[in-house]
Amino acid sequence: MNLKAKIPEAVVELSAAAVNLKDYNEFPLVVEEILGKYLYVDWVGFYTASVYGTATSVTTNPHLPFDWNEKYMEIAHLDPFRKRGMLTRTGDVIISSEDRNPDDEIETYCYDFARRYADTAHVMSLTAIRNNQMVAAINLNRHEMRKTFTGEEKYFYQAVAPVLGLASKHILICQQHAMRRVAYEKLIGENRFAVIMNEHLIVLDFLPETRRLLRDYFGPMACDPLPDSLMRWIETDIAPSWKPGQLVGPWNQRFPGIKGTLACTAFAVKGPSDRPMVLISFQPHGETEDFSLLERAGLTHREGQVLNYLPLGYTNRQIAMAMGIGENGVKQHLKRLSRKLNAAGRAELLYRALTLKQKLQIIAG
Repeated sequence: MNLKAKIPEAVVELSAAAVNLKDYNEFPLVVEEILGKYLYVDWVGFYTASVYGTATSVTTNPHLPFDWNEKYMEIAHLDPFRKRGMLTRTGDVIISSEDRNPDDEIETYCYDFARRYADTAHVMSLTAIRNNQMVAAINLNRHEMRKTFTGEEKYFYQAVAPVLGLASKHILICQQHAMRRVAYEKLIGENRFAVIMNEHLIVLDFLPETRRLLRDYFGPMACDPLPDSLMRWIETDIAPSWKPGQLVGPWNQRFPGIKGTLACTAFAVKGPSDRPMVLISFQPHGETEDFSLLERAGLTHREGQVLNYLPLGYTNRQIAMAMGIGENGVKQHLKRLSRKLNAAGRAELLYRALTLKQKLQIIAG
C-alpha cells in the first residue's frame, strides 16, 4: 500500500470521527479502527501524564484481555520510552525500536514487562498534546516481533498528527467540562473553590477563581499547578489510602498561608462514564498578621512582607518562593529587621514586631 497516497483519505476519516466522538473512553477504539485500515495495529493506548510528576493514565479499548492502565502504573516511573516521549514536541513521533539499548537493564525490564502483560513488541508514539500542565500521547502497539514500524509508517503517522491532536484536545475538553459539571453538582451551595483531579491524581481543571485563591494564600510562584505543601499532602495522605474505583474520603487538612489558614477537603466521587475523580475543595479561614503599619516606624515595604510570613512558620526558602526573590534576599531582609527591632532570632523578632504594631495602633487611635 502506498501510504503517502492514503494520507488525505485517512485525515478525512479521522476528522469525521472526531466531530461525532463525545466519549473519552471510545477514542482509542476509534483510532484503532481507522488507522488499522492503513497500518498493522493490534491495540491503541491514549496516555495522559502530568509534566510535574510520574503519574500517567492510560485509556484503551475496553475489550482488550488485559488492563494496561493498571499494570503500566508499576513501570511508568522507570520506562525509558515514556521519558523520551515526555521530551518530544507536539506532533513528534517516536518508535520504540529506534533507540532501544538491549544492554540497558531497566529498558530490558520494561520491554519484557510489556511483552508479558500486553503482548507488545513494538510501539509508535505520537505526542498529540503538550502544554504547561500535561502531555497526551497516542501509542500504536504491535504484538509481532518481526513487524517493526517503518520510516514510511512514521511519515504517515506524522502527517495525520494535526487532526489527531485536535481530536485529543476536543475529547479532553469535553471530559473536563463533564467533570466540572459533576464538581458543581457536588459542591453546589457550599461556595467553595475546588480542583478537579482524575483517578491518578493528575490535576485536570480548576473551578473559577481557585487559581487566584491559591496564589493569594501561597504566593504567585508556588502554584504550578499546586503548591508544594498541597502536593505533599496528596502524595503522602491521599494517594496511599485510595485506590482508583473506590469512592472514599473525605481527607481533611489545614494549611497556613499568607492570608491565614486554608482548609482543604478532598473526596473521591463518581465522574462521567462512571470514572472516579477526586475533588479538593478550599475554604479560607481568617487573616494572618499584617505588618504594613510598621512602615511608619522605618521598615521598608519588603521587610513588612517578610514579617507577614513569620507567624505562619515559613522557612527562608518558602518566603523566597512566595515573594519571588532569592533566599539570600530573605536572609538580608531578616538581618536588617533584627537590627532595626533589636531582636535576636525569629521568635524575638516576631514578638518585637507585634509589640511595635500594638503601640502604633494605639497611637493611631
